[in-house]
Amino acid sequence: MKKILFVILGLDFSGAENVLIQYLDGNSEIDPYFTFIYNGVASAEFVNKFGKDKVRELNLPYNKNELRIIPFLAQRKLYKAMRGIIDEVEPDVIYFNNTHEVLLSRVLLKNLKIPSIGHIHDMMHSIGSPAKRYETRKTYKKLNAVLTVSEACKKSWNCEKMKVIYNGVPDAFFCDDQANECIHEKLTIGYVGMISDRKGFDILAEIIELGQMSVNWKIAYNMIEPKYEETLNKIKTNDNVEVFYKVPSYEIKNFYDSIDILVIPSRQDPLPTVAIEAMARKVLVLGANTGGIPELVGNASFLFEKNNVVALEDLIKRYLAMDKKGLREQVEKQFKYARKHFSNRGKIEAVNSILNNLLVGDDK
Repeated sequence: MKKILFVILGLDFSGAENVLIQYLDGNSEIDPYFTFIYNGVASAEFVNKFGKDKVRELNLPYNKNELRIIPFLAQRKLYKAMRGIIDEVEPDVIYFNNTHEVLLSRVLLKNLKIPSIGHIHDMMHSIGSPAKRYETRKTYKKLNAVLTVSEACKKSWNCEKMKVIYNGVPDAFFCDDQANECIHEKLTIGYVGMISDRKGFDILAEIIELGQMSVNWKIAYNMIEPKYEETLNKIKTNDNVEVFYKVPSYEIKNFYDSIDILVIPSRQDPLPTVAIEAMARKVLVLGANTGGIPELVGNASFLFEKNNVVALEDLIKRYLAMDKKGLREQVEKQFKYARKHFSNRGKIEAVNSILNNLLVGDDK
C-alpha cells in the first residue's frame, strides 16, 4: 500500500472533501493520512470515517486578508507546521487536495524531497485575488503532477501540465431500475449546493417567485451567503417549496429520488458533482452553459445561457411540455452518458496509476 498524506484546508466540508472520501472508499492501494491546515468542520468527517489516528490538525490562524494579499506569509506558516508532520508520518507522496491547498504549498514544495501532487477543483477566474492566482500558477511548476476536474478548468488555467480526471460516483449509487415512474403529474424540480452568487441561486429564486410553472421545488443547501438569507426565507413560505439544510450523505440518494429535474444555474462551475449524482439516479439535469457543465450533461439540449432567467425558464418549460415517454428518453440518455464517463471506479484507477508512476519516477 502507498502511504499518502492528504493536505486539506479544513474550513468547510465541501465538494472537494466529499470526492476525496469517495476516491478512498474501498481503495485498497492507499494508506491515507490527513493534515488539516485550518480549524473548521471538515476534520470531524474524516475522524469519523478513518479514525483519529489518521488525522493531524495544524490549527493555523486563518487570515483571509493575509491569504488574499500576501500569501507568502501563509505559505511560510504551513511550511514550518508541516515539517514535523512529514517526519512523523513519512509518506510516500503528499497530495494537496484543492486549489487553496496547492497555493499554500509553494514554500513547502521548495524544501520537499518526496513526490507531490495537486488537485485543482476551481476555475482560475473564481480565485479573486491576483496574488493568489499568481502563487497558484507558480506552484504548478513545483508539483510532480497536477490534476483537475474538467477540460474547462484546465483551459481556464492555461496549464498543459494539468491532467483532466473527471469526478465519479460509486457503482452502487447508479440506479439500474427503470426510469422513475415518478415523472409526477406535478413535477418536482430540485437544487443542490451552496446558495450564492457563483451558483446562481438568485436566478432560480426569481423563477420560483414568478410562480408561472405548476411544479414543486426542493432546495438542499449546505452554506448560504448572508445576502440570500432573506430571499430563501421568502420563497420557502410558498406551499410548493421545501428547503433542506445539510442533507446527510446517507440521505442524498433519497433526495435525488424525490425530484424529477435538477437545475444548476451557476455563473461559473468547474464540474458540479451534484450533476453526476443526479444523472446516476435518473434525474434530468439542466444546467447553465458555463465552465465544466457542458462536459457533464453531454448535449446542448440540456443547457441554457448563463445568467439568463428567461432562458432557464424557457428550457424548464420545454421539458415540462414533454409527455412522460419523451421525458424518460431524455433521462435515459443522460444516465448512459454518466455511466460511461463518471464512474468512481474509473477515477480510482486513473489516480492510482498516476501515484504509481510518481513512485517509480515517471511523472509524465
